[in-house]
Amino acid sequence: MNTSDSVADPATAAALSFTEAYDLHADHVFRFAVARMRNWHDAQDVVAMTFLQAYGLKHRPEASARPWLLGVASNVMRNFVRSARRYRDVIDRIPHYELPRGEPDIEARLDAEAAVSGLLASTPGLGTRDREVLILCGALGYSYQEAGEALDIPVGTVRSRFSRAKRKVRDAHPTFV
Repeated sequence: MNTSDSVADPATAAALSFTEAYDLHADHVFRFAVARMRNWHDAQDVVAMTFLQAYGLKHRPEASARPWLLGVASNVMRNFVRSARRYRDVIDRIPHYELPRGEPDIEARLDAEAAVSGLLASTPGLGTRDREVLILCGALGYSYQEAGEALDIPVGTVRSRFSRAKRKVRDAHPTFV
């Protein structure tokens, strides 16, 4: 089993089994999805759909599986949001239940999810593309290069989107910085 986070040899990257890729990269895809989707359960669905879609494709990554999978996840999330819009009336009728309180881990996760959701939702003018770069580089700590590969955009575009997103958050929430 390959234990490195980044596979440098193209033949090795292409030969990663589904299980190996999932073990190495599912957590990274999940963290990106939960930050972007702002919903724990939707993020879990996105991870599942990402790996099913990625390993159903004939194209495999040339260098590193992680940026490739993050790019697939980005596309899956766009499709997921588009589908959710079409079925919003049905989804709104489904009752939402609170998770049981008491476990510190669950409470910390819910608090963090609510804080990030509130911050992103209350930042005017923060578009989806800027938000994705802010999540990848700012919240999850990916390099500009990794974010560019994941989103299939040049590094310069990542830098400008990240700068613009930080400025919008700073302007909307001066006490946050």
